[in-house]
Amino acid sequence: MQVLQFLLHSVIFAIATGAALLCASAGSLASPPDWDLLLARGIEARQAGSLIESVDALTAARDSAAGPPERLLANAALGASLLQARRLDQAGNALREAYAGMDGHHKAGVANDLGNLALVLNDRVGATRFYQEARSLGSGDPEVDLLAQLNLARLAPASGKAPLSADLLARIRGLAEPATRSRYLLNFAQQAAAMGQDGLALSYAAYTDAIGDAQASGSARLLVEALDALAQLYEDSHRADDARALSERALQTASSAPLGLVQDIVVRLEWRQSRLLKAAGRVDEALAAMHRAAAQLEALRQDLPIEVDGGKTSFASLLRPIYVGLADLILQRQQGGSASERQLAAAQAIGMLELSRQTELQDYLGERCAVLSATADQQSLPAGVAVLYPLVLEDRLELLLKSGSSASYRTVRTGAGVLQRLAADMADGLRSYDSDDYLSPAQQLYNLLLRPLHGELAAAQISTLVIASEGFLRPIPFAALHDGKQFLVEKFALGTVTGMSMTDQTVSQGAVMSSLVVGLSEPGAVLDKLDPAKLLGIAQVARANLQAKTAAERRSAMREALLLPGVEGELNALGRTLGGTRLLNSEFTVQRFSKEATTGNYRILHIASHGVFGGDAGSSFILASDDVLSMNGLQSILRSDNFKRSPIDLLTLSACETAEGNDRAPLGFSGAAIKARARSVLGTLWPVVDDAAQQVMAHFYSGFAAKGFGKAAALRQAQVALLRDAATGHPFYWAPFTLVGNWQ
Repeated sequence: MQVLQFLLHSVIFAIATGAALLCASAGSLASPPDWDLLLARGIEARQAGSLIESVDALTAARDSAAGPPERLLANAALGASLLQARRLDQAGNALREAYAGMDGHHKAGVANDLGNLALVLNDRVGATRFYQEARSLGSGDPEVDLLAQLNLARLAPASGKAPLSADLLARIRGLAEPATRSRYLLNFAQQAAAMGQDGLALSYAAYTDAIGDAQASGSARLLVEALDALAQLYEDSHRADDARALSERALQTASSAPLGLVQDIVVRLEWRQSRLLKAAGRVDEALAAMHRAAAQLEALRQDLPIEVDGGKTSFASLLRPIYVGLADLILQRQQGGSASERQLAAAQAIGMLELSRQTELQDYLGERCAVLSATADQQSLPAGVAVLYPLVLEDRLELLLKSGSSASYRTVRTGAGVLQRLAADMADGLRSYDSDDYLSPAQQLYNLLLRPLHGELAAAQISTLVIASEGFLRPIPFAALHDGKQFLVEKFALGTVTGMSMTDQTVSQGAVMSSLVVGLSEPGAVLDKLDPAKLLGIAQVARANLQAKTAAERRSAMREALLLPGVEGELNALGRTLGGTRLLNSEFTVQRFSKEATTGNYRILHIASHGVFGGDAGSSFILASDDVLSMNGLQSILRSDNFKRSPIDLLTLSACETAEGNDRAPLGFSGAAIKARARSVLGTLWPVVDDAAQQVMAHFYSGFAAKGFGKAAALRQAQVALLRDAATGHPFYWAPFTLVGNWQ
């Protein structure tokens, strides 16, 4: 069921209008009006879902407050808006300042918001304490008491007595203000629905009353919100006709309201209509509804919080389902169309996938501003280059191929479950250098993912194939797919991208590039700053920690596990090929690295040190001798104006790896490219034997930096050299090397 987390002021999943699409403030409050007008404007904007506008107005109100009482009130309101926007650190600062200076009724409201913040942070004990304090501080005020009681009900154990009752519903019905009654009834109804059959009757009754009270209040947004919530309950209860009728009523109501007031709810309504129409076999109408949902969503995408309720993200719960759902319907609609219709459908579907990939990378990085917003990439690809987008749907696989300025697609009748099993089997098999278990799934995946495209690839004379995959296909090195006679890397130079609209396609300038090469073969003071739990993505560290008993033993075991004896030889060999500046072990401190990097003198940045890219940017890091270098830390170092003028052409992470078993971990390479302002990143999916790593790097840089090959062509040359050597022919040695971003 759709999440409707009603807390103190409005839904916590409130979404801003499409008016402010920039990450930075538009500066509309440069000449602020009176304080009380600013405060009212900020609260009104929040209740309408315009979070950027709300935060701007309330920040101005706080900063222009005449005295402590006004500042406290502004901070309380600002904290609530920041909480809805999921800017949690800032929300906590504002709310705690307000809480410390207030008392009575006002303090009760802030205590409720601090409870909401604690709940978002998964601190159930803290949330309970704040909600109970809100009840105590607001004793005698039925609104405050009921709100705190509803919030406490969310924390009740599932196995305990049902926290909601007809008596509580009756108390909510007794509130004087229709708008307040409606919000509390929606809160109650959503919780009652989550109780299953035991709460279904209460939920229907509360939703019905909420609609009536919303209508009486005169609030168009509240009425549309209530109609949408009941329609969702109907859909969840398999009452499709009722759900569709109520959604139509909600859309009619929304059509007479200012769009900015209800735009976020209209997205959900149109999405639901599309689902219901598709299930009824009305594909054309479903497609039209999904087009409308996607258009509204794109208008407000930059204002969406990254994280929403219950640990979910707006990408997983809203953005991807709509963008991918629209791509699905576009392709399904044109299955029997003409060649030109199918080409247009393929181009439109690729555009939707590009939007999905952008929002996923924003989700991974935890911020919208890091990834430039763009519509579908319209650039023509160079001759000989094609981009493959495998779109895995529940009932089929769509292979979308772009080459030149045209696009096409092929449908493969296989389920997502089959592909996921083959991908997992291949990934497991590749990580063992003495087994051919990978070969059968590698051949089956080739037959599903590449063989249907043989004709198109041959006709376009493709020599470089760029893969834009997602989900469980990301940890699979396409280089190791096998046609029964040879590996894919023997046919094509290969690259990967998260999306073409985030990829700089320009050709590298000049064959000789200055380089900064750093490495860590023996960890130094960083050992005392490491959290072993964050290193468990490195397999040998995990094994060492299992065997160690004392803290001293764990430190010693961790040091041994983190040794990279081949790094010094790797750096020596690269020095002969690349020249440039070298920092090894104790020289590779965060400060020294920062000093060198911020000069902007280097186009190649090669880091040979342990690092893990996990499921989000917060769990991704690189080890320097004295400290951990996070992705945000890398960004802060490489944010100098020098890099704007002369960006890094290639960032190589030769000893870093993606967290095993995590489909999102390969996004870390794309994230690192964005954080480092690098056009390309070369990394590995799993730990590589020292000798193999040195050989691949020597061949790669010889081709790229010395001979002027493109990056993908240079990597192909290096991988083919290893696979044709009996000692390193198994893909365990050469397949994990992955080039992300610009392939030229």
